[in-house]
Order: sequence, then structure tokens, then C-alpha cells
Amino acid sequence: MRILHVCLDYPPRRTRYGSGTVNDDLLATLRRAGHEVVVLTPGRAERTNGMHTADVPQLIEAPTELTVRHLAPADRRDEMFTTPGAVEAWNAATLGWLAMGWPLGRWRADVVHNDGWTTQSVANALGVWFRCPVVTTAHVVDRHYSALSGRRARPDDARFQAAEERCFRTSDIVVVPSATARDLAAHHYPDYADKLRVVPHGLDWHAIDRFTSEAAATTDAGTVTVHYLGRISSERGWRPFLDAFVTAAEADHRLRLRVVGDGARLADAMSLYRHPAVTFLGALPRPLVVDELRRGDIFCNPALVETFGVAELEAMGLGLCVISNTGFGKHTHVDHLATGVTVPIVERAGQVALDEAAWSTRLVELAADPAGRDLLGTAARGVARGHYHVDRMAADGTGIVPMPRVHSLALRLARVAHGELDAAMAGGNGHDWDLAAADLLV
Repeated sequence: MRILHVCLDYPPRRTRYGSGTVNDDLLATLRRAGHEVVVLTPGRAERTNGMHTADVPQLIEAPTELTVRHLAPADRRDEMFTTPGAVEAWNAATLGWLAMGWPLGRWRADVVHNDGWTTQSVANALGVWFRCPVVTTAHVVDRHYSALSGRRARPDDARFQAAEERCFRTSDIVVVPSATARDLAAHHYPDYADKLRVVPHGLDWHAIDRFTSEAAATTDAGTVTVHYLGRISSERGWRPFLDAFVTAAEADHRLRLRVVGDGARLADAMSLYRHPAVTFLGALPRPLVVDELRRGDIFCNPALVETFGVAELEAMGLGLCVISNTGFGKHTHVDHLATGVTVPIVERAGQVALDEAAWSTRLVELAADPAGRDLLGTAARGVARGHYHVDRMAADGTGIVPMPRVHSLALRLARVAHGELDAAMAGGNGHDWDLAAADLLV
């Protein structure tokens, strides 16, 4: 199968544990399985993200001089997401560049794999151009998070949600990583429920083990090391979790928290939590993140909304005892008291919230029970590595690709000849604009 992967940023920047890291492993696995993989992305200096050179797919770098870093506002260079307007600028620039000719000549795609809503316009146009299906990976339902998290409304919220809806509307298949994601998507976008396919993420455990240092762990035997990994930004419920940890640390002085991650609110967090039991490590290269995690005792996932949880899964695969929130819209891999500990999310005034008292209690209980932590961690390792491997994900993913759709070149040319291209662009309809762009490319 010839797979064209369209993404805004490749390889994923720094330590990203979400779709970027998973896609990195997945594309390399597909290549090893004999599939042809080509990646279309903005120009970048990097070529690998810890992968062997033989595993790196062929890159086509659209010479738009727009990368994620260029698109991000000057005061948010470390943020993962950019504004919809900036993303649209890259999409428009890339479509203009592609209109001058496909750079690989006679190479044809059997399927276009689109990495989320950010590159939907480009993916849709290429799907029409190659007369092949567009399979989009959807990672989180932004509308659900905005409604239940209590986050203050942002100027770009409506455009983010419109882009998310468009992703469901214009794709042939929408791949989601869990039943939680499927149920959320079906709840908010019932008209597109028949497009949803569940393909659980998988990790390349062999690559992860290569990241792990052979040196003996140097942690203090008199402490219980707790890790939190994530962005410290307005979109995350990091503050209630840190409050819960400080309460637990006051009750059991062996507890030590190491926070891995960056974000717009990192400086605020470091200022607010000047506690001897709390250490902020900032962003780390992914190999160092993995090595950091394996030296811990407890991994905490206090997310309120999450459709898979790559970092949680990796912690389980490293044999850590995991505490994870659970509730509608929050997926967890943990089976309570079998492979870890879950804490139900509470609801107050129609909004979801962290149960700080329950989190503090669980942290204190697990700090006092090293044998119990080891049992849960061992069970978690077996489940994570046995059920969530990238080879299985690759097989499941290629199995859901639909038959190529048939588009008439004559019909496309007729639309251009009759002025429908100009009408579609003038009308502002996103789906028509995609088709008009495809007409231009054809």
C-alpha cells in the first residue's frame, strides 16, 4: 500500500507523547512491513526523532517557510498548537505549491493519512487528486473539553471547533484511538458516527527499551518518587493535582514529585509551588523522559479529558504503578486495583473537576505500600506490552482503509470550466473550497 501522511510538524517536536510520537513509530513500522510511506510536511531541519535512519519515511518538504515554530505567536513558541488562522496560512501556501505539480512524478497514493484537523484542507485536496480515500486520525474532542472543563472562552474557540467538525464531515474514515473517543465523537457529531473506526494506539516497545539507560537507578531508597508528565498550560488541570500532591507530601514526607514538561504556565507553576518535595524538570528529550520515568515509583495522570493516554500507557509498560482519573471523556488503561489505581472525576455545577482529597489519599496509601506498587506495576507492564504494540496498530490501521473513491477528471475539469471554482472560493464553504482546490490541482 502507498500511504501519503500529511502533517503540520514532522518529526514531532521535542518530547511530544501524543499523536506525533505514535505516528513516528507507526510510519516506521508500516515501512518495515513493506508499505511505501511518504510524508508531506513544512520544511524542517530535523530528519529523525530517535529512529534508525532506515526507518525514516521519505519526506516532501513544502517550501512554504512556515513551520510550527514560525506559525506560533512570538510569546508562545513552546506551545503545541497554533491558531486556526496560522494553520490555514500553511494549508493555503502548500496547496499553491502543489498546484505547480506533484513533486514525485508518477508516484500515486492509495490512501491519504491526515494527522488531525490542522491539515484537513491539504489532505482533502490530495484525496480528490489521487482519487483515494482520506483517513483522518482524531485525537480529542475539543468541544467536549471546552464545555466541561470550566476553561475561559478564547477568541479562537469557535474556529477550533468548526475545524474539528469539518474534520469529521469531510473525511472518508475517522480513526479514533479508543472506545472513549468513539463515544465522545458520536455524542457530539452523531451525523458522522458511521465514519468512526477504533484503532488503539500502539508503542514501539523495542525503541523505548533502547531509550532506557543501563545504569542503575540513583533514586534515594528513603523516598517515593512520583512523576507527572504534561504541558503546564491553561488547557490542563495541573494546579488541583499539585495541590493534592502537596497535601499528600505533608502527610508522608517520603513523597517527591518530579514534573516533566513545559508550557505557557510553567513559570507560574514554579513560582506558586516552591515546595521542597516538588521539582520542575521542564522539557526533556524523549530518551531522557523515558529514563526519568523508569526511575520512579508512581506515575500520575490527572487529566480530566483524554481519549487515549500515551504517556500513561508508556508508564505502565515501564512497570510503574499508575494513578489515573476516570470518567466520561477520560480514557484510562488502568484496571482499578489490578493494573493500577483509578480516581473517579467529580462533577460540580455541571463541570468536571479533580477529586483532590481522593488523590491525596491514594498517594499516601501507595507511598506506604511498596509491595502493592510492585504488584500493580508488574501487572500493568504485561497488559501494556501485550495489548498495545505498534505492529498490532499497523495491522489494525491498514485493515480499515476503504476502497478508493472514483472521481471523474472530466467532471473536475467541467467544474473549473463552468466557474464553480470561483463560486466555491467566494462562498466560503470549507468543503467546497477543498474540492475547488483539488480542481485546481487536477
